[in-house]
Amino acid sequence: MASMFAPLPGAVNVSGTVQYEKTIYSRPPANVPEAVAYAPLAGAAIRAYDPVGNLAATAETDKNGFYTLRADASAVRVEVASSSAYVAVGSGFSSGNTTGLYSLEVTPLTGSALGRDLIILRSSNAGAFNIFTQLTRGRGWLLERGYGLDSGIRAVWPSSSTQFVPGEGKLYIQLQHRDGDPDEFDDDIILHEFGHLFAELFSTDHSEGGSHSITGTLDLRLSWSEGFAHWFSSAVRSDPVHVDSTGSVNSTGASLVSSFDISKPAAQALGAGNEWAVAHVLWKARESFGEAGVLAAAARFRTVPAALQGDPVTLDSFHDVFPVVSPGADLSAVYLDRRMSYSLDALEPAVPPVTVAVSANLPYTRDALTFFPANDRDSFRFSALKGETYDIETGKTGNGALTELRVYLGEGGPLIASNAQRFGASSDTTSYVFLSAGVDGDYFVEVLRFTSATRNYGPDGGSYTRTAGHYGSYAVAVSRAPTASADPSRSAIPGFKPELPALRQSSTADGDKGRCWLQSFP
Repeated sequence: MASMFAPLPGAVNVSGTVQYEKTIYSRPPANVPEAVAYAPLAGAAIRAYDPVGNLAATAETDKNGFYTLRADASAVRVEVASSSAYVAVGSGFSSGNTTGLYSLEVTPLTGSALGRDLIILRSSNAGAFNIFTQLTRGRGWLLERGYGLDSGIRAVWPSSSTQFVPGEGKLYIQLQHRDGDPDEFDDDIILHEFGHLFAELFSTDHSEGGSHSITGTLDLRLSWSEGFAHWFSSAVRSDPVHVDSTGSVNSTGASLVSSFDISKPAAQALGAGNEWAVAHVLWKARESFGEAGVLAAAARFRTVPAALQGDPVTLDSFHDVFPVVSPGADLSAVYLDRRMSYSLDALEPAVPPVTVAVSANLPYTRDALTFFPANDRDSFRFSALKGETYDIETGKTGNGALTELRVYLGEGGPLIASNAQRFGASSDTTSYVFLSAGVDGDYFVEVLRFTSATRNYGPDGGSYTRTAGHYGSYAVAVSRAPTASADPSRSAIPGFKPELPALRQSSTADGDKGRCWLQSFP
């Protein structure tokens, strides 16, 4: 490229400011067109080249986008690139490196050979430089909190999807740019993916990723992974609100966006299996006890793996570890508000077990029971008559609970029946036992949380090789069977209709291991 000014004799100082056009989306309920602001490009590489293309000098923009470098008079071209020593944004990825870095010439100011400013327009790939800025911002935020990130952060843009791809040394983030859903100016989404990067490098994440909804109920591994990433994005931005542009506008020209606020979860955002509820718990923990404790709890999953007690990382894990790293921290009110099962139930303690009288007092039902504390087993006994038939069941499972029923002939007597899957399918979370009493007397019922170290049970599919979580909630009932034969589709639990849960696939979209942002907003 030809020089745009005459070379000066000897070494000279060249300085200037680099900014880029940044799209600012309005937040609901505002209904105004998007705005454009000039944002400083911080931490980007500035390079000066001589007439034959040799690198003559380098510099880096500061937080205000300002740079200065001392170059020989032969340096005739100055460029800014979407890269630094630790962050690189390009159009491709090959052999562990970002390819196709974005760069533009910083042209001289009118009448000056030494002052060189640049405003990168959206039409000149300003989106790539916003992605670079947010990743640099996230890295700086972690450094300030003692988490040194020496690994290179690779971002690929544009891409057909937005996701973090873990493992195999490919620590890079793909961000989509398509008419249906551009993400290059969605700072919250960029930093959400950075949250997954933190989990990869400093914590432990057992999620397989896949599609997810902020108001849906997910596998506990996935809800933790996504909820933590939501929180991380909000913590870096000091803003609980997330805004996702859609690339569409309404009749007035206002951008159509989806938005949610982790400080104010929707009424349906409940339980440890909901990512919005998980993010809310972490946000309240930050508000009350500081973000350092949340980060330390997440980091402890890696530094002290014994803290997981052999379980995959879920909100249950955070519940157990957070008081260790933040002594005196009490989130019980937050857990209760989001209907999470971290409290004793009405059967605690029940020694001897609760006794249920025969016939007249049946059906016996108890709701809102919990597997708490860890390894909790709830038990009761009822008096039955020889020849009578009874339905013993669990229902209304929540917070990742899987139940197992065991029925004994008297306390300490032989096991006579058990069930962990009501309909006999791996997607079941409730249990059912049909009992035909062989003798008059007391029958002892025990309910425990079903787990498996070799297979995943419950409605979530994918290739998970074990169950997750160790708490949860459920209801239980004992009733006189209306017929002399078993029927797991009937129930005496109010408000509960036994159905075989549909299997939800947890595997990721497009055959990828990434944790995709595929949100469904209310």
